[in-house]
Amino acid sequence: MSVPNNKGIAPSLVSILLIAISVTIAVAVVMWVYALLPAYTGYEEISIVSYGFLPDKKIYVTVKNTGSRPVTITNVLLNKKAQEEQSGWVLSQSHINPGEEVTITIDPSKFGINHLFSGVSYEITLETSLGNKFTVVIRAS
Repeated sequence: MSVPNNKGIAPSLVSILLIAISVTIAVAVVMWVYALLPAYTGYEEISIVSYGFLPDKKIYVTVKNTGSRPVTITNVLLNKKAQEEQSGWVLSQSHINPGEEVTITIDPSKFGINHLFSGVSYEITLETSLGNKFTVVIRAS
């Protein structure tokens, strides 16, 4: 009778190696997905920090990006109306990174409002490049 030639790797060792390689690949894939996740799951959020009326009959609104992704304000509505003329609102910068504050100056006359009356409420809506709308209602004093 001949004795078999056992020069291969033991089956139990092969199983352990396959499991170790599979776990290593799985951990690498999970880490890669978690690295990509914030770029696709960030959210836009802006908060109104302050607002008021300027002596030249303009309105100012200071906003802060409290979200996790940059916000770009693309349009401002006053009482649900878009501006009649270009430059109805001025933004110190259009791209707002998380944690940053910017002040928007709004000229009501460019929206067809020639006088701001005391006690009257004005609705300001900020639209972003992602289509989100943020609204604040302010009352003239």
